Amino acid sequence: VPCSARSAVVVAALVPFAGPAAAAGAFGLIVAITLGAGIAANALLPGRQSPLVLEIAPLRRPLARHVAAKAGARFRSFVRTAAPVMIVGSIVLGLVYESGLIWPAAAILDPVVVGWLGLPSVAGLALAFAFLRKELALQLLLVLAVATMGAGVAGLGDLMTPAQLFVYAIVTSVSVPCVATLAALAGELGWRTALAMSAATLALAVGVGGILARLLGVV
Repeated sequence: VPCSARSAVVVAALVPFAGPAAAAGAFGLIVAITLGAGIAANALLPGRQSPLVLEIAPLRRPLARHVAAKAGARFRSFVRTAAPVMIVGSIVLGLVYESGLIWPAAAILDPVVVGWLGLPSVAGLALAFAFLRKELALQLLLVLAVATMGAGVAGLGDLMTPAQLFVYAIVTSVSVPCVATLAALAGELGWRTALAMSAATLALAVGVGGILARLLGVV
């Protein structure tokens, strides 16, 4: 399910250049993908309900200090887990960009990004950087486009067609979660499960994106 940052990418990328109907269609497709993935996952790893009958405690109005204490504890736990990963990730990505290694990385991604998804080469870099923060998928796309194509790029419409933007929005919404989410998943489920979930979402996003690219005539 897309977070607020991913939803902003879908809205900002599609509404101005492809229309509100395209954005609504993207959200509808994301819902369908979510339900399909959930049904498939349940078929592979079926869940089991506990046969126990538990007594539900009587509901009472929550106390503000208890809610604040619980929220504060969860926030501190999240910061301790996610902040180091985000800081280290920012440094690594910054070094990769400033050293110029980012452009050879684009060539490595081109077979998937250009050949399979039918997107411009810089789109792959934006998707990679979005691992740090999902809203960067939109902001960095324009920055990298200007860096490679010049100041003549005034908006996403100069870089991609509406069909390409639709594919890009879907891939962004379904693909690997941001680094903070990955760290939180690792804290709850362990790194092996968190990485497996991330790999599964990436494969699903690339697969669906490639199929969409061919259905929409991008490739």
